[in-house]
Amino acid sequence: SRRARAARWTGQRHAAASRRRRPTPRQTPPPRRPTCRWWSAEPRHARARRKTAWCRSGAGRGPRRCAGAGGLAAPAQAVGGSSCAPWRRAPRAPLALLQLAMLKALLLGCLAVPSASARLTAHRAPAILSASPAGLRGGRACATVVEPSAEPLLRIGHGYDIHRMASREEAGQPVIIGGVKFDGSDAPDFNLGCVAHSDGDVVYHSVTDAILGALSMPDIGQLFPDNDPRLKGADSEVFMEEAYERMVGRGYRVGNVDVTVICQKPRINVEHAGGQVKARMSANLARLLRVPLGRVNVKARTHELVDSVGECRALECHVVLVMERDPAAGAAAGAAPVEV
Repeated sequence: SRRARAARWTGQRHAAASRRRRPTPRQTPPPRRPTCRWWSAEPRHARARRKTAWCRSGAGRGPRRCAGAGGLAAPAQAVGGSSCAPWRRAPRAPLALLQLAMLKALLLGCLAVPSASARLTAHRAPAILSASPAGLRGGRACATVVEPSAEPLLRIGHGYDIHRMASREEAGQPVIIGGVKFDGSDAPDFNLGCVAHSDGDVVYHSVTDAILGALSMPDIGQLFPDNDPRLKGADSEVFMEEAYERMVGRGYRVGNVDVTVICQKPRINVEHAGGQVKARMSANLARLLRVPLGRVNVKARTHELVDSVGECRALECHVVLVMERDPAAGAAAGAAPVEV
C-alpha cells in the first residue's frame, strides 16, 4: 500500500543518513601526537593551544624545548610521549662565579690588580706592599701595589703671570721684563714701575711656573710666597735657578721655550744702545736655561687699548715650555725620590 511504501522509504533514508554520520575506522584520522615545536608541521594556532594547555596543567613553567637542541637534559617524565623538555636555566658555571667574586673584591677595594706598566717594570724595581687604613675590610689587611712611576720622554708646561704697573714712586722699582730694566740702562726709560713683592719680572716668573708645572711640582707662589720678607725686592733669577736645579735633578733639559709678552707700553720691539731689546731678553733666558739661543723665542703683543693691560695699568706674559729627557743624566735620575 502507499502507507507501507512511504514508511519503508523513510526508514531507508534515515538509515543512509545515519551511516553517513558514522565514519568508518578507515576514515578516522590518526591521533596527532605532541611533537617538538622546532620540527612540528602542525598549524601555529594548534601548537599555541597545546602549549597553553600544557602550561596550565602544571607540567612546566615555560615554553617547551627540544632535548637535543641547546644541550639540555631530558625531563624525568615526557609529556604525551613527546621528547620535548620544559625550559630550564643552565646552572651558573664556576668561572662566572669566580668573575663575580673578583668584581666584588675590586669594588670593595680589597684587591689591586697591577697594570701592564707595573708588570713590565717588575724586573727593575720590586713592588711595595703596604697595609693602609683604607685597605682594611672586615678586620683584614688588603695589599696595595705601589708601582714606580716611569718618567715620560717629553713634558710640557705652561706659565702665566701678571703684574700691576704704577708710578715709579709708588712701585719703588722700574719695570723689568726678561731681565731687561726699562730705566734707560738696558732699554729705553719708562716712567712707570712694576708693583710686586720681588722685582716683578713677568717673563722669569712665567718661565719658572712653566718648569714647575711640567714637573708636576708646586707653583712659584708656594715655593716663593709673597709674604716672605727675605724675598722683598729679590732678583727673579733666583727663582729661575731654583727651577732649573729641580729640572736637572729629575733628568730633564729644556727642549724649547716660547714667550709671549702682552703690554701696551713699554715697547719691546725697539733698539737701545746698539741692540734689540727683545734679543737681550732671549739671550738672558738662554743663559739661565743653559740652552742654545735657537731654542728660545720671545714675542710681544699689545692689548689694543682693552682692559687694564691696554690702559697701561698692567702687563702680562704667557710661556709654553717643552722639556725632554737628558740622555747624559742617566736613567737613575728619574727613579730617585724627589722632595717637593
